[in-house]
Amino acid sequence: MVSVRALTLDSICSKLNVKGPIFIKVDVEGAEVEVIKGAEKALSSMRPLCIVVEAHNQELRDEVVHRLKGFGFIPESLDINHIYAEDGL
Repeated sequence: MVSVRALTLDSICSKLNVKGPIFIKVDVEGAEVEVIKGAEKALSSMRPLCIVVEAHNQELRDEVVHRLKGFGFIPESLDINHIYAEDGL
């Protein structure tokens, strides 16, 4: 197993004074929910225009969809593994 250092999207945006991403692509092989948790500020206040998440099982897809809806996004399935969500506000 390889150990890697990880930073949240919120911490990166804060450190670099980023006003907000307009597009987010998530492909993290099972850590999708953790990525969403680490992007709560970006998702709630910076309002990216769209997000694409690759999730490899139904449980992950359901949890990601639930969390994105909680931030006001409108998620839909692109295919069995990909979720596309637009800002619904």
